[in-house]
Amino acid sequence: MSDLPTPPPKVNTKTYADDVAVSTTTNDPDRAEQILQPYFDKLNKWGKKWDLEFLADKSTLLTFSRSRKNPSSPLLFIHGRRIPPAATTKFLGVTFDRKLSWHAHINEVVTSCLKKKNLFNLLIRHKYSPNTHTLATLYKTIARSKVDYGIMVYGGASNSSLSKIDVTTRTILRQILGSTRSTPTEILYSDLGIETKKNRMHWLAARYLIKLSHKPPHANYQQTQNTTKLPPRSTPNLTLLIEDLKTFNSPSRLFSADPDYSPQLKPPPPWATAP
Repeated sequence: MSDLPTPPPKVNTKTYADDVAVSTTTNDPDRAEQILQPYFDKLNKWGKKWDLEFLADKSTLLTFSRSRKNPSSPLLFIHGRRIPPAATTKFLGVTFDRKLSWHAHINEVVTSCLKKKNLFNLLIRHKYSPNTHTLATLYKTIARSKVDYGIMVYGGASNSSLSKIDVTTRTILRQILGSTRSTPTEILYSDLGIETKKNRMHWLAARYLIKLSHKPPHANYQQTQNTTKLPPRSTPNLTLLIEDLKTFNSPSRLFSADPDYSPQLKPPPPWATAP
């Protein structure tokens, strides 16, 4: 993948292992075709060089728009076959939808937690059930980890959507403690030493941002630095959190260092021609 064709100025690519996402920003579907199709043709030629074949049926076309009316999808082709448009698509374990409302991904998280709830129900009813500490550790491992994954991205969803996750996870916490529905939620979290979803989301995002702000060579440094200029409703929803961090840290210390590209210079591989 190291010699993947460089995208033109208006085309963005995100790669992870053998997953490739290609995107562009425009108000006109026809303009999107003119921008993206030539790059897809380059990818086809690159694939032939390495005996790789891209399949349209295994690719997905998703058009993002916040308008009420669903926008028309551009016509994009791979090997003469159109890439099928879709309302949602999963990329690296996170389900994206057209309006970035995250309803589909949140429903997947809730369904996964409901399955884990049945597991806890069996363990608690067993004659030799684990103690509370073990059950809490198991909850963090198999249930909370599912909620944490991608929460920096989908955490900007509406409160009504995110509350579905809270309701489902609190039923598991009540099972572990053997409490009733009338038990205050603050007692559930404090007795088990577990943070609320909102607090944990802010903590995970803050830890990531602080680490990233000291690594200018990182690929996401410049892009995250520019999120301070985006509205709070943007995705990922980091604008308000960055402003809060600046009140605790000196503003000159957060995303202020100029990129130093010297660490990115790597020696050529053994099979490359010597310079």
